[in-house]
Amino acid sequence: MHPGLRGRRHRAIASAVVWLNSPKASYVTGTVLTVDGGYLAR
Repeated sequence: MHPGLRGRRHRAIASAVVWLNSPKASYVTGTVLTVDGGYLAR
């Protein structure tokens, strides 16, 4: 875990859960969703 992401971890997880329960994620099936606060995008 990256130390700079510690405070944002809960918010990132909560945002992912809300998105997965929204109609926008209706076609998401059988995938691994990485919730890392954008760490892999850097």
